[in-house]
Amino acid sequence: MKRLLLLLTILLAIIGLVGCNGNGEEEKEPLSDEQVTEKLNSLNDYGLDLFQKGDYLPLIKNHIYSEQTSSYSRNGNNVDGFGMPGNETGEVSSLSIRRPLLILNQPGIVYRMWFTNWADVPTLFIIIDGEEINYRFDLYELTGGENEPFVKELVFNKEESSGGYVSYVPLIFKKSIEIYGRGDFYFNINFQKYPHGYQLEYDNYAKNLQPAVDILKNVGSDPKFNDNDEVSEKKFNIAKNETYTLYEANEKQTVTALNLRFPNLGVHEFDRTMYDDKGHRIFRESTLEFDLNAKAAGSHQLKFRGVLGEHIEEIADVYINGSKVDEIKFRRRRIGGFEWKDDPFFADSEITINLAKGGKFRVKLVPKSDYISVYNAILVQNNKQIDFLDFGNNEQEKKRELVKTGLVSPVSANLEYDPNTLIDDATWTKIHIEEDIINKLMSKITYDNLDTPAVYAPISSFFGFGQFGMFKTLGLMVGLRSDGWMYSYYPMPFEKGIKIELINNSEIDFSNLEFSISTETNRFETGTYGYFKTKYTENLLDTPSALRRGEPIDVLTTSGRGHVVGLTHSQTGNYFGLHSRYYLEGDEQIYIDGSLSHSFHGTGTEDLYNGGWYFKNGVQATPLFGQSNHNYRNDIDRTVMIRTFFTDPIYFRSGIDFKLEHGGNNDRPDSNVYLLTYYYHLDDTKLFKTDTLVIGDDEQRLNHNYKFDEDSEIKDYSTSLLSYEGLYSNKRSNYQKMAIISNESSFEMSLFEANEGAILRREYLMEYLNQMADVYVDGELVGTWSSPQRNAFMGFFVRQDDFVIDKKFTQGKSKITIKLVVKESYDSSLWSESFYEIYSIVK
Repeated sequence: MKRLLLLLTILLAIIGLVGCNGNGEEEKEPLSDEQVTEKLNSLNDYGLDLFQKGDYLPLIKNHIYSEQTSSYSRNGNNVDGFGMPGNETGEVSSLSIRRPLLILNQPGIVYRMWFTNWADVPTLFIIIDGEEINYRFDLYELTGGENEPFVKELVFNKEESSGGYVSYVPLIFKKSIEIYGRGDFYFNINFQKYPHGYQLEYDNYAKNLQPAVDILKNVGSDPKFNDNDEVSEKKFNIAKNETYTLYEANEKQTVTALNLRFPNLGVHEFDRTMYDDKGHRIFRESTLEFDLNAKAAGSHQLKFRGVLGEHIEEIADVYINGSKVDEIKFRRRRIGGFEWKDDPFFADSEITINLAKGGKFRVKLVPKSDYISVYNAILVQNNKQIDFLDFGNNEQEKKRELVKTGLVSPVSANLEYDPNTLIDDATWTKIHIEEDIINKLMSKITYDNLDTPAVYAPISSFFGFGQFGMFKTLGLMVGLRSDGWMYSYYPMPFEKGIKIELINNSEIDFSNLEFSISTETNRFETGTYGYFKTKYTENLLDTPSALRRGEPIDVLTTSGRGHVVGLTHSQTGNYFGLHSRYYLEGDEQIYIDGSLSHSFHGTGTEDLYNGGWYFKNGVQATPLFGQSNHNYRNDIDRTVMIRTFFTDPIYFRSGIDFKLEHGGNNDRPDSNVYLLTYYYHLDDTKLFKTDTLVIGDDEQRLNHNYKFDEDSEIKDYSTSLLSYEGLYSNKRSNYQKMAIISNESSFEMSLFEANEGAILRREYLMEYLNQMADVYVDGELVGTWSSPQRNAFMGFFVRQDDFVIDKKFTQGKSKITIKLVVKESYDSSLWSESFYEIYSIVK
């Protein structure tokens, strides 16, 4: 009977496991294409839901306007932090006041906030859709992960980001947002603006936080829905100087994942082990003596552990059995740190000694500098450790008859090594050989049999680990796993066909390479999505492509419409020698839709990748950003950085001009750059300029029925030399007459009758901060126009700013009357205007 019951129990257990996976969990049926589409369509097109909506990343979104505010110095110098001597804004600077960081009066979403500081921890005040403070945090509290919705995986402290305080928690506002900061700090805030009247709903954090966190935790796996993808795998060989077709299709389809593996090439990781150690600090005119034991006569290496600090170069003479043989030295780090890590770190100093016989011998250290700190001593012969003395270990020191004379004090440290020094020379040689090979293999993707490839880049950059060795890099959309698999999860929809090729420009024949590709039905309507493309920029010293003094790096310049979704950026520098990182001083500047004013102006290259102080905490990479590699070769400093604009793409409708400085003021032409930009793109535009009104032109004012109130006036600024910020700072505005409006102005503008809305562009004088006006079209209120950009320095900068008019105010009209009624703001009660342009949006 017991046997029968046992058999029944086993049978029931087996039945219970039907439909379960190996963990006993219920297996879910894979979703059909229709179910996936239904699930995707049920998610919002904004906020936290975007983490689950990677399948829709290719969709063109002409109604979203990308922008950034930051603490860049308004006078054009390189001092980009509030409170830093030389940082000029034209505004009152005080630790006791709340500095306006972002003030906006229309629907939108803040997707990224980045800060760093050098003194007291600043405090943030965030007000959403009202007058009450929604969030009041210092930067520790913001990024500590204890205050929902600011949870880990979406917020990062300065150790996790390597120098920054970072939040990727979307902050949705229906009408307005105000962000203020108190203290001295650098900041970048990235946000998306929506037209007035656009309906946004607040995020349901209780429902939507965990799915986003889970996707980021599962980095290295495809973040998209892939239940019903068709997967093809192959092994292949490719000879030197050969092109191999990895995949080809001649029908409408979407490539959802690419995976490539070179079995004979190794993947490396940095050792970030922390060592808790004790030792001795020996001051000048003092000594430390102890015994070591050798097994045999001959040449030995004697190594001491010390610390690279900020204060002095530490040097001591080494005596063996009473005779001076050499000196050990722990160099001073570069002033201010700014090496692979900004804090002190352990280092070894090694000398070679020749012993006449094996057995015990006496070692004495005599400082030549003010002091030297040592933590252990290691004796090596023929690459094998022969003896070891752990300073600070009383039992070991007693056995080695350790003697101190003069002033010798105990020290302790919890530090790590520069991980580059923990990789032996033979391994570095292998890394460099394989690096030179892998950088000569190119990825090439061509759509619809077009002659011009959409992708042509080294696979090292394409798969996101960069040009400086095969080091593990786990980005959300591209990366290199420790098992050797390179991956790309960017969806690539196409209409008619695709050809994916691997080009071997190296002198090596490869065999048994592994490749897999995932595809699915293209669910998008023609013209609603962009083609996945990359722009590879290479600037090499002593070649025609070398950087030029005074000219920035061209990240991406293109016409058409689309959005930028990622960067893989490798760059070198040797201006100050081995540990020079001044090349990271460059700010990004991004100009969108033909405007002469930047929509983005950053505060430094490492800040763009959410680090700080030249990546203060060494190599740190997250799914969305980071410094994934930092090493040296031939006495040149080398950095790889990644950034994924997954929830915060940079959208453009008629073109984008994305530039990045090298050095503080485009003054590092000695730097080599290898930069890959990932973006979605269509060649056409839906934006056409249909009218222009120049306020200083009498005839144009008459033709456009331009009027303003009696308290307003037109001023001539030609003696002030009105000019733009940033890249165009040397360009004078063509419009030196400016209307200063006290109450209201009105005018008429022409449109395409078959329009889908319009964009109204204005040039204004920036010295009147936070100018605000209600915009009316044919008597109907559209919304409040305010620019979040601030620059009160010297009063001669002008800016071009755009206001979106929804199609319900313009559709079917070839001419509209626009009225602007000035509103008093936090800073100003005036409105300025030198010209207006109107752009018709078409289908």
